[in-house]
Amino acid sequence: MEHQDSLFVFAEISAAFVGFSMIIGALRSQTQHSKLRQKFMADVALIGLFVLGGSLLPIVLHANGIAISTTWRASSLALLAMWVAGYWSYLKALRRFNLPLFAVPLLPKVYVLANPLFVLIGNILLAWNVILGGDGIAGRYLMALLILLLIAAFLFLSGGFGEDDAA
Repeated sequence: MEHQDSLFVFAEISAAFVGFSMIIGALRSQTQHSKLRQKFMADVALIGLFVLGGSLLPIVLHANGIAISTTWRASSLALLAMWVAGYWSYLKALRRFNLPLFAVPLLPKVYVLANPLFVLIGNILLAWNVILGGDGIAGRYLMALLILLLIAAFLFLSGGFGEDDAA
């Protein structure tokens, strides 16, 4: 399978994110923003699990004799469904913390403004794969996985090492 090495690299990176976010989330000292930091670390772990599953699913499907085009389309649909559900959960959590969407403490303003754009681009790439397929289907899928890893990296840095500003 073409791109198998890239998928394994994404799986390894995402597994590291899951492990480190769990360790930081468990060992983090109690501060004013500790619940929000724990939420960020939980989101990193969740995104890491999405990427881990999304990296291994095409390999497993193709290894079981499913056509490559169907493999990428099915994997795109599964990842898109997980991503939409995860982002919906993130937005609901912001409401539980009584935080406005564009003024989340601990997160850089650039990230807060760019995150919806990253999510939109990733979802468009995956929807394109599901609906139209065609040339570049694997590249679009890998780009969506990379966008998810970048979102996890921003949350990891903000939740693990961000400054405690006033909420």
